[in-house]
This record gives sequence, structure tokens and C-alpha cells, in this order.
Amino acid sequence: VQFSALTALTFWDMPMRHEANSVWLTPTMLVVLTKLVRDEQQTGWTRQHLKHVFVGTAPLPSMTKAQFEEAFGVHCLESYGMTEQQIISVNLPGAEMAQSVGKLLPGIEVVIREDGVWINSPYAFQGYHGSDHRQQKAWFNTGDLGYVDHDCLFVNGRRKDLIIHG
Repeated sequence: VQFSALTALTFWDMPMRHEANSVWLTPTMLVVLTKLVRDEQQTGWTRQHLKHVFVGTAPLPSMTKAQFEEAFGVHCLESYGMTEQQIISVNLPGAEMAQSVGKLLPGIEVVIREDGVWINSPYAFQGYHGSDHRQQKAWFNTGDLGYVDHDCLFVNGRRKDLIIHG
């Protein structure tokens, strides 16, 4: 199901039905869900049952984070990953570094170059379904700009923005 203003109205139905204790959302989803919060049953459920809301795909503005946390009573933890590399880093409760997308997972290597953040990961995908090409373990240019400090990754921009639609 594609996330939209219409599906946002019933977004919490599925996590509630499946007794989820964690969800992964984007900053845009946080904004929409916060603006549409009207149901005390939903916010009561999130306060009681959700342990973690992981947020990724884009920088999380501090105001967006604070408003969501106040409305739903659950702490948001930033993370970083991508289809080809899986999860690269995640903030953990009590070990968050402000403005970072989290501590690098074990086995993840990061090199910062002029052309962006490069990742070498044991969790990298092996190739696209139906393709004869197999991805070899190699360094991968994320296209993001950033830096590493105390094993935490900070992403502060993109080399170029590209939206693939359709």
C-alpha cells in the first residue's frame, strides 16, 4: 500500500492489528501522521505498545521529531540504509549522538571522499532479481555527503538529488 493522505488516515490500523512493537517511517510520514492525529485510541496504543520508531531516508528535522514524539508518546531513532546496502547505522536508545543517523553496525566500513560517502558492507545485496550480474563485495558510493565521528555517521547532504518516479 502506497503511503498517501488517504492511507495515512488508517495508517495505525495495520500495526495495531499485527501487534507491532517497532515501525520504520520517513520524516514526511511523521509530518503527515502528526498533522492527522485525531484518534485517542491510536495514540493510546502507540504510547503503550510501540517501543521504537525508526526514521530514515532523509534528515529528520528536530521540530518534526519533537512534534511526533509528543503526539504519539514514542521516541524516534534515526537510522541510515539503502536498498543495495541494507542498514548501515542506527541510533540506539540512550546512545544517540545528536544530528547523526546512528552508530555504524558491526562490519560496516565507511570512507569519506570528495564525491561522497562510500560504504563497504557485509550486508550488501548480491544483485537484482532476474539479472545475471552479481554484485561483488566492493565499495559502494551512496551519493550522500557526510562524515564519521566516534563511529557515528552524519549525513549532511546529497551530491545530487534524483527522484525516480513510476
